[in-house]
Amino acid sequence: MAQQEIKIALCGAGNVGGALLELLTVNADFYKKTFDTDFLVTDVVTKSGKLRGYKDKFNGNIHTDFEFINKNDSINVVIEVMGGIDDAYKVAKQALESKKDFITANKAMMSLYGDELFELAEKNNLFIGFEASVAGGIPIIKTLSSKARIEKISWFAGILNGTSNYILSKMESDGIELKEGVKQAQELGFAEADPTLDLNGTDAAQKGKVLSYLAFGSKLDSSIKVDIEGIDIVESIDFKFALELGYSIKPLSIGSYEKDRLILKSFPALIQQSSILSKVNEEMNAIEIFTKDSGSNLFYGPGAGPKPTASSILSDLFDMAQDNRINYSKFGHGLMEVSNDTFSCQRYLRLEVNDIPVNDIPGVMAKISSFIAKQNLSIESVIQKEDFSQNGLIPIVIVLNECNENELEDLLNSFSNEKDLFKKIIHLRIFNPNK
Repeated sequence: MAQQEIKIALCGAGNVGGALLELLTVNADFYKKTFDTDFLVTDVVTKSGKLRGYKDKFNGNIHTDFEFINKNDSINVVIEVMGGIDDAYKVAKQALESKKDFITANKAMMSLYGDELFELAEKNNLFIGFEASVAGGIPIIKTLSSKARIEKISWFAGILNGTSNYILSKMESDGIELKEGVKQAQELGFAEADPTLDLNGTDAAQKGKVLSYLAFGSKLDSSIKVDIEGIDIVESIDFKFALELGYSIKPLSIGSYEKDRLILKSFPALIQQSSILSKVNEEMNAIEIFTKDSGSNLFYGPGAGPKPTASSILSDLFDMAQDNRINYSKFGHGLMEVSNDTFSCQRYLRLEVNDIPVNDIPGVMAKISSFIAKQNLSIESVIQKEDFSQNGLIPIVIVLNECNENELEDLLNSFSNEKDLFKKIIHLRIFNPNK
């Protein structure tokens, strides 16, 4: 059989694009032998007109816009690693409409336009790959899509953002505050100059939404809303209390589907130290998938970085070359009721009360307990440690027994009305799916 030749248009020439060019060049002979295929990057799109990565090894055409995609019939596949949403979406549509296979690492674009792109790919009998969009170094897209076809998935929980996990890991191990953790992450290249989407939970939420499509058949468009809370509410003192209670704090994305109700959330969570997820540190990612048939399965690996992301793109490219296609348009089941308010779990509350004499603390505790009782909630444990005092104030940490989001919100609103009593109120969820 004659060796096939696949011509590639690469949109985006940053770190990931450079890593992809390097792998395709350095390993070209190996890929020819293994796949009987010559992968040729013939065109690169970069707004600057210059290559930042691996530029000395590229001899093809450089473009400053992506309009050429429609006009060049020799291109077999378009790979998008440019980031952003609007331009990436235009690239995807142009590629599929001009009968070219499409591969992307863009979770933001897929979370909004995935349904449309899958339908377009099916209509034109084209390959669409997005393995690199979630947990770059973990083959979770293929794994989850395969598992969802043979087992009913009950829930998934994942550490999907390496930047926020690195920051929280350093806050726990070194006792630093969030600001210093961000600075360290930026110095090591784990965080962007503007880390907002990592810190506020948006990045992880977009990835969770992509996983939810595969796991449960939820839509990939603007109709599915993820309940998001960022890690910027966590302070170093919370790790001290978490340790006292037997927990670590991790950035968590969860999805579950039961009784026709979808729960999809991203938040910093207390996780029992006996849990495998609590051992996932620094920039690493992990996803736990639970089914009633095979129980818990954990997938672990680097979540980001140029080389892991490029490797996942190559995995899609090789599947395309061998015609290993999955019709992703069949995964979406249509409209679902998003029911994030019904999510129920134990709660961690850290309360800082205004200056009060030591002998008044029992009275304050009685008042707090009365608020909780009025909401028909119950307390599992209370911690007060003078060693953990801040600015002369002794924080009160309360672990509530399981309650849902609406019940917790009512309690927090009642606390907020007592401005003379409370100086600060911090709430974190406790994730323990087996309890």
